[in-house]
Amino acid sequence: MTRPDFLRYFSAVASTGLATVARLALDPFLGALLPFVTYYAAVLFTAWYGGVGPAILAVVLGSLLSDYFFLAPLHSVQIADETAFGMALFNVAGLFVIFYSRDHQVGRTRLEREVLQRCRAEAEGRVEGERLRVTLEGVGDGVIVTDASGCVARINPVAECLLGWSSAEAAGRPLAEVFRRIDEQPRAEVEGPAPEVLREGPAVGPARDSLLVSRDGTARPIDERVSPIRDPNGEITGLVVIFRDATDRKRAEEATREADRRNDEFLATLAHELRNPLAPIRTGLRILKQSEGDNPTVEPLRAMMERQAEHLSRLVEDLMDLSRISHGSIQLRKEIVGLATVVDQAVAANRPLIDEREHALSVSVHDGDERIEADPTRLEQILSNLLTNAARYTDPGGHIRLDARREGDEVVFRVGDTGIGIAPEMLPKVFDMFVQIERRLDRSKGGLGIGLSLTKNLVQMHGGTIEAHSEGPGKGSEFVVRLPMAAARTDEPRGPTHQPPARVAREPRGSRILVVDDNQDAADTLARYLTRVMGGRVEVAYDGPAAVDAARRFRPEIVLLDIGLPGMSGYEVAERLRSGPETGGALLIALTGWGQDEDRRRSKAAGIDFHLVKPVDLDAIQDLLLKAEST
Repeated sequence: MTRPDFLRYFSAVASTGLATVARLALDPFLGALLPFVTYYAAVLFTAWYGGVGPAILAVVLGSLLSDYFFLAPLHSVQIADETAFGMALFNVAGLFVIFYSRDHQVGRTRLEREVLQRCRAEAEGRVEGERLRVTLEGVGDGVIVTDASGCVARINPVAECLLGWSSAEAAGRPLAEVFRRIDEQPRAEVEGPAPEVLREGPAVGPARDSLLVSRDGTARPIDERVSPIRDPNGEITGLVVIFRDATDRKRAEEATREADRRNDEFLATLAHELRNPLAPIRTGLRILKQSEGDNPTVEPLRAMMERQAEHLSRLVEDLMDLSRISHGSIQLRKEIVGLATVVDQAVAANRPLIDEREHALSVSVHDGDERIEADPTRLEQILSNLLTNAARYTDPGGHIRLDARREGDEVVFRVGDTGIGIAPEMLPKVFDMFVQIERRLDRSKGGLGIGLSLTKNLVQMHGGTIEAHSEGPGKGSEFVVRLPMAAARTDEPRGPTHQPPARVAREPRGSRILVVDDNQDAADTLARYLTRVMGGRVEVAYDGPAAVDAARRFRPEIVLLDIGLPGMSGYEVAERLRSGPETGGALLIALTGWGQDEDRRRSKAAGIDFHLVKPVDLDAIQDLLLKAEST
C-alpha cells in the first residue's frame, strides 16, 4: 500500500523522538550503557512504515540524539574516541536493518500484488463467466462448448430444447453422443465436423444437408457452424458449436421453389393459350393478303390487324424471355455481325409503328462496317424495344433518332426521342419490372412495362451497360447502350455479316401434309393456306387418336403436329408415327404454344424434327417444306 511522503518522513522524526524520550526515561537505570537501544526500535518501525529514505533519516537522527544526550561529552555532538565504535556499530546495524527490511518489503509488495492480481483475475473470471452465461442464455441459436477432447462442457437453453439434454446431463459426454447428425437423404449417421476442427483447426460450416436427431429421436434440419477455441499459444482447447433449427428456412425455400414452379407453369400456360388463337389469326391474314392484296378497302385493315397480332406475339415472347432470364435458361448465340446490318433490321421491324404514328426517324451509323460480337437476334430485340418505346411515348408527329458508333473499345447505340420525357425520380426505376413512366388513359398503348427490364437484362448478358437520360417531363429521353467491340480477326472480311438468306421464289407442290391441332380454327386455316397458297395435299385431324388413324391411311410425308392434344399428346403421336412403317420417315414438325426448353427436349426425344412455337411465321414453314421436298 502506498503512503504519502509526509507521513513516511514524519514517522522517522516521531519514532526517533519517542525513542529519545524512552531512553531518557531509562537513563537512571542504564546510565552510559546501551545508549542506542531504543533507537533500534525506531529504525525498525520507520523502515517498515516509511521505507528506505525515512529509515536512513531515522538512523541519522538517532545517531545525533544519542550522541547529544547519552554519549560523553554530554550535550555535545562531538564523538569521543571511546564512543566512536558504538556509533559506527549503530549505523552499520541500522543500514542492515534498512536494506533487509527493504528486501522484505519488496517481497511482501510483490506477494501482495500477486495476490491482488489473482483476486482481480478471479473476480474478472467470475464476471466473464456470468457474462458468458447470460450471453449464452440470451442468444437465439443453440450453443455447445466442448473441451479439448471433444466432450461437452456446457450448452445453452436453446441447445437444451433442440437436443433434449440438460446442461448437467450433457456435461462430460462426447459431442457425437449429444449432437447426433444424419444425412437428409439417405438417413444414415454421419460424423460431424467437430473431429475435423479439433484436428485441423479452421472453422467449418454451415452444413445445410443434414438433420439433427434429438434425444427423443426427433429429426430436424439445422444450420451449424463449428469453430475452435484457442489459448494464447494458439493451441486448440475446445470447440464452439453454433446451430439453429432450419425448419422454417427449409419451408420458405420449398415455398419459393413451389411459387417459382407455379409461376413458370402460369407463364407457360398463358403463353400457350395466347399463342393458340394467334396462329389462325396470322394464317388467316396471310390468306387474306394472297386473295385480297389489291383491294384498297381490305388491305389497310388487314395490315392493321397484322401489326396488332405481331404486337401481341412480341408481348408473349417478352414475358417468356423474362422468365427464361430469371432462371438463367437463355443462351446467347453470338457471332460477328456488322453494325449497319443490326440497325437496318431493327429499323425495318419498327417501321410500321413509326409510320403509323407519323414520326420522323433519323438514323446515323458511323463506321457501318464495324463489327460487334453479339447474338444478332437479341441485339435486334434490344434496339427494337428501345425504338418501340420511343414511338409509343412520343406524341404523333414527333422525332426519333438512332445513332450507332464506335467509341474506344465499345459500340455505343443512342436512341432518343422528343416524347413525354422521364421525371428525375423515375430514372432509377425505369428498368424495373412492370414500371411504366406514365399511366394515363391517353397512354393506353404503353404496354406491360416489361420491355425496358428485358432490354437491360439482355444488354447485361452481352457484357454491356444501358443508361436512361432525360431533362424531365415533356423534354424527351435518350437511352444509351454500350457493348464491347468484337475481337479483331484477320480472317474475316469487314462489312455486314449477318444477312438473311435470299428467299427462293418457288413453292412446294404435291407433298402429302397432315395438319394436327385440337384448335379447329387453327387447323382448318393452316390447311386452307397450305392447299390454296402452297398447293399441298392436306388432311386435318383434331386429336391424337384421329391423327394416328389418318397417318396410317393417308401416309403423309410431312406432319404439322400440335403438342397439347386431347386423347393422346403430340409426343405420343410422334412416337407412334416413328414406329410405324408407313410414317417412320415422315418429317415431323411441332407447331405448338409450348415453347420452354423442357418442351423442346421432349420433342426431340419423341422423334420430332423441328419444334416451332406459335404463332409461326408461315415463311419459316414454307422453308421447311421446301427443304423436305428437295430431300
